[in-house]
Formats: sequence, C-alpha cells, structure tokens
Amino acid sequence: MRTANSISTMLEVVRHIAGEELISAVQEVLSCDKLREALDVSVVAIDLDPTLPEALKLALELMHNNIEEPVDVGEISRYVGISKRHLERLFCRHVKATPPRYYMELRLTRARQLLQQANKSLTEVSVACGFKTLSHFHRCFRQLFGMGPREFRESNRYTA
Repeated sequence: MRTANSISTMLEVVRHIAGEELISAVQEVLSCDKLREALDVSVVAIDLDPTLPEALKLALELMHNNIEEPVDVGEISRYVGISKRHLERLFCRHVKATPPRYYMELRLTRARQLLQQANKSLTEVSVACGFKTLSHFHRCFRQLFGMGPREFRESNRYTA
C-alpha cells in the first residue's frame, strides 16, 4: 500500500515540474512493469472494466478473496445467483478464459508474486495459493510459466 502512495506522490511532483507528457511516459513504463507482474489472463484490465456484468464482478471478487482455499465453480455460480453454464459464458465472453482456467492462473500468479517478494518455502507458497500437494503446484506452475517455482525463484534472485 505504501508503495502505491509513494508512486502517486512522486508522479504528482513530476507532473508539477515536468508536465503531462513526461507523466504519460512514466505511467506507461510503470504499467509495463505492472503487467509483467500481472496475471496472464489480464486480471488488471478485467478487474478495472466498469462495463462487466455484476454477476461476473462478484465472481471475480470471490475468486480474488479465496486464493488460499479455492471455491468450486458451482459454488461461485450459486453465490452470484446464476447458473454454472451462464457463468462460463460470461467468463468466455468477457475474460476470454473458462472460470477454472482464470482461477488457476490467478492462484499461480499469486504464487509467482510470493516467490518474488517473500521468503516463504515452496510448500508455504503452494498452500497459500490453494494447492493440496507440492507436486501439483510444481506441475501447474511449470505448465503456465515454462519453469518450475524453484527455478523461477532462483532466476528472479539474480535479476532483481
């Protein structure tokens, strides 16, 4: 939270000194960095879209709030008050992914963030992101990111 406020303050100072053109360039660079850390299913753009149907917004919020203990898609559809099939159609139309795919990528992206930012063990990261076994976490992570979580952590240490 503090980082976001610091960046906002810094941008205001730069805006005052250098003007809007430089701010636009800085924000573009910052958004590229954020996108590298963001989900591969474009969660940032999706979550900020004000035109999303309310049921989809509620489903996305439920998923974001239940990463450690994932909720079944059927439960999500009941919670938002629509059929599972209708929820799937909304996801396909607006998110361009199925609900399970989106949820998995959300959890794996959270795992990637934890691997970058925290000194938690791989088991702790796995559990924090809702995986029952370390082998399942490792397999899913490798499938999405092209390397295992340990490899990712090691490569990130040398580039950070």
